[in-house]
Amino acid sequence: MYCKSCGKSIPDNSAFCPFCQSAQDAGAQGAPQTAPQSAFQTSYAPNPVTARILPAIKSDLFLAVCILYTVSAGIRVLLFNFPVIDILLTVFLWILYSKGRKNFADPMQLRNISGTVFAAYVLKWVVWVSVIVSAVGVAVVIVALRYSLNDVFNMISDNLTKIPEIPAFAVQIVKYFLSSSAASIMIAVFSVVFILIGVCGILLNIFGTRTIHRFCKSLYESAFSGSFALRSPEKASVWIMVFGILQGVSALGALGSFNMITLISSGSKCAALIIISMMIKKVFADIK
Repeated sequence: MYCKSCGKSIPDNSAFCPFCQSAQDAGAQGAPQTAPQSAFQTSYAPNPVTARILPAIKSDLFLAVCILYTVSAGIRVLLFNFPVIDILLTVFLWILYSKGRKNFADPMQLRNISGTVFAAYVLKWVVWVSVIVSAVGVAVVIVALRYSLNDVFNMISDNLTKIPEIPAFAVQIVKYFLSSSAASIMIAVFSVVFILIGVCGILLNIFGTRTIHRFCKSLYESAFSGSFALRSPEKASVWIMVFGILQGVSALGALGSFNMITLISSGSKCAALIIISMMIKKVFADIK
């Protein structure tokens, strides 16, 4: 039979629901109930998909993920850097864990996590396209103003020669780099570098974040329907691991500059992503 309040499957002839403690109709005892035709059946009734993921989301490893994400997002908030995506993801992870501890996996929270990943996907598109457009725009503007800027460069060079503390060879080096040809080369190099960075970011977004979102979306849809229709869990696991490693590289950069706060924030997120990757690989090892 099913609880008339929360919709979960409970033993036949139960006087009270073991999950929400609500009293059951006395007249219903003696005859098994059918699943209630309401939103509870879709959202909360157990099925093979939620039964598989429930042990994972109520585990200590998932608790570690929640704590690590909280540390990472919390430090950035304290630094007045508000990572909205990470904050939302942290909240949904904690809700999913708390409900998992009550012995049910909530598909709605899986849906919220999927929506958060999609928001990150869209935001990354905006960021990386902006990087490329800005690099191209700055290069075009500076090249167009090259002759006007040349006068400014010459004035700077002439003033440098009047400062006795600056060695003559240093002045010659500055004059070379401020010459119109050298300036154009430097602008071109920097523009190409930023364009390549933007292109790499877009490729990571297309092949990485998009794959993760498709998996998250298929996971909550499967949890709602009760049948497995997952999209590339193995690839999603690999890409989450890649993003975790990139966070680790960022943490090592902070270690080199002795920025311990950034090190803890990036390191915590790195560890969380690696744990999530391993959990997905373990839970869905038989699904390709």
